[in-house]
Amino acid sequence: MSKLNWVALPVWATLSAAAAAQPEAVLEVAVSGIERAEGAILVAACARAEFLSHDCKYGGQAPAQLGLVVIKIGGVPDGVYAILVLHDLDGDGVLKRTAFGLPAEPVGFGNNAPIKWGPPSFDQSAVTVSGRTVAAVTLRNR
Repeated sequence: MSKLNWVALPVWATLSAAAAAQPEAVLEVAVSGIERAEGAILVAACARAEFLSHDCKYGGQAPAQLGLVVIKIGGVPDGVYAILVLHDLDGDGVLKRTAFGLPAEPVGFGNNAPIKWGPPSFDQSAVTVSGRTVAAVTLRNR
């Protein structure tokens, strides 16, 4: 995957029937650093094989509010997931990019993994989900 194609967040994630048979958890993602009350906050929880693709199975959204928004994602099987967050300012479900391929909309990753010359790795942005799990992500507004 080229550096220009990173952070492809799914607009929505759907639960698979196979996942329903496994122990399920609730992942609560507390998103802070929201500077504009417009658009939506999109969250994806991705298994390693889905990371930075359009195939993340679990996700949620909420209208953007200044400051902090908590998004609950239910039905997530216990496991390790990278968390990706997008403040979708224009509501189109797509990450806007600059001419250099950098995010033009606020983004964030699990563990507040740093964004340097590309996206953080799966391991840097992954959290272990078991039962009720709370993760905090601060958006990077460029």
